[in-house]
Order: sequence, then C-alpha cells, then structure tokens
Amino acid sequence: MAAANFAVMAPGTNVGAASPVAVGGADIPETLAKKINEDTAAFIRSVAETRDRNVRALEETVTFARSYSAIEAVDLDIADFIAGDINGLLQQLDGLTAETASGDVTIRPSELEIRNIKLTLTDDILNILANPNIAFLLLMIGGLGVLIEVITPGLIGPGVIGVIALILAFLGFGNLSVNWVGVALILLSMAFFYGETISPGVSVFGVGGIICVVVGALLLFGGFFSAPDIEEVRVTVNPVLLATVTGLAVVSLVFFVRMARSGGGSSSAYINASEGELEGEWGEVVSDLTPSGKVLVAGLEWAATADSNNVIKKGEEIIVVSVYGEVLKVARLIDEVE
Repeated sequence: MAAANFAVMAPGTNVGAASPVAVGGADIPETLAKKINEDTAAFIRSVAETRDRNVRALEETVTFARSYSAIEAVDLDIADFIAGDINGLLQQLDGLTAETASGDVTIRPSELEIRNIKLTLTDDILNILANPNIAFLLLMIGGLGVLIEVITPGLIGPGVIGVIALILAFLGFGNLSVNWVGVALILLSMAFFYGETISPGVSVFGVGGIICVVVGALLLFGGFFSAPDIEEVRVTVNPVLLATVTGLAVVSLVFFVRMARSGGGSSSAYINASEGELEGEWGEVVSDLTPSGKVLVAGLEWAATADSNNVIKKGEEIIVVSVYGEVLKVARLIDEVE
C-alpha cells in the first residue's frame, strides 16, 4: 500500500504488522530473521521516502510489527485518505496529480464514464462448476449414467444425462487445479463396474472399482495428501460427500448388476432348482448372450452369461456349464459336443 500513488483505506480497516515470518506463520531462526528484518526495513524506508510518507511509522510496522487503524494511518501520513465507497474514492481523487514514469498525470474521474461490469449468467455457472464438490459429483453422475446406459441399452435417459454431466464436470475441472490421475482412476472404476456386470459370480472388478473411486477422489485435487502451510488454500472433496457418493455407487452397481444378469428372469426358479440338477442341462437362448442375457432351461427363464469373447445368438442351443448363485454359466451346445 505504501508504494501506491495514493494510499486509500476503508473505514474500520487497519494496516501494518509487516514483520517477516516464515510461510504458515512459523518463526525464522534468529540470524536469518535479523537479516530479513533489516532488508525489509530498508526496503520500506525507500518506499516511504519515494512516496513522501512517514518513514519512521512505516519502518516500525516491520521492526516492531506495529499496526495502525485507518484514522491513525491518515493522521501519521501513512495513508492519504479514507473512502467509504467507490463514489467517495473517485470524488477525493478528482483533481489530484499522480507521478508516473511517463510524467505527471492529473486524475479526472468526473470526465470519465464509469461502468459497472457484473458477472454474466455464464460466469455464475462457471463459478458453480468450479466448486470441487460439484465437479466431483458431476463426474460420478456422468460416469454412472454412461455405465447404466451400457449395461441396459435403450434407456437413453441415463446416457444423455451422463454425457451432459461429464461435459460439465470437465468444464469445471478447467477452472481448478486437477490431478488427472484422480480423474483417470474414477473413470477406470466405471470400466471395472462394467466388468462386474459381465463376470459371473462375485468378482474382483466391483471391489477394484470401489477402490478406484475412493483413491481417485482423494487424489482428484491433491488436498488429502498435500500439506500446504496455509490451510485456506487446501482444496478437497468433502469427505461426507465422498462417502455418500461411494455408497450410492455401490448400491446402484448392485442393482444394475442384478438387472443385467437376471434380465427379469423367474426368481422362483432359483429356489426350486439346485446346482447339481442344472449343470449339464441343455437349453435355448431367449435373448442374445453378449455375453449376458437370458436362456430357457428346464422350462424356466434364467439369467445367464457366456465367455466374454463368445456371443451366442437368440435361438441357439446351449448347455449349462456351472451355476454361480443366481446366474448360469453356459456355452454353445455345438461347441461342447465337438
């Protein structure tokens, strides 16, 4: 402030306490502190002399960490005047002369058109998207929406919402300091979740996906693993939001995995038949196995899955290879016979 052509303060503010400290407020070792204090004091004396301000009062803000109220600063010739608002500031500046590198300049605010530039709707939206919690939430919604559309083709809604949410999430990331490894892990979790839907029985894909979501969120903005000296600059995803979203992701995953695997199959069949009775049974594909779908075995519809590289079309005959809970693992009958 002391270096400005005109030092203006608002009512109720203060200035000073300029003694050097380490980042975060820690004390500096004695010898180093003395050198820094002397250098800073010399610098502020030079500034005060250049701007014709109170040299002693400004030097004491460094050597004794003195602080002054707005009124005291004006009385001590540290500040030029006090202004309560922009209009008051411009009125007091009107007619004053400022020294610049290109010569003296007389300030005439009264001759200028003053325009207030307000934030546009786009700016307001970008400010909302730049919230790390909003950006993380949009990324998760987008990923899950696209995943649901892939698992259950034809719903359309989840896919559209997912793509829009992903676009908005990346728009928000453009205004944040993002660790792209965290973004990659969260997107990778969606691939793992999809792998869970096409894998029979309990798979490591689901667990891997959950781990990727949690670690990705922790890495997303680096705040959980960095230790900045100034706490206010820490940017993280809210832990409560992280736990909530992870829980909802798990619940959604379980629901859609069951939907993808069952395809609306008869639940009574799972109760009335045993694994031993079904293994080796022949049946017919009711809906394409790509690799998950439905088959007709023993007069009942079953959720079934085949090898991921083996698509079995509707109407083809199959044989039950094994049973995993509520899902039949099947193979093309002609392949097994050969």
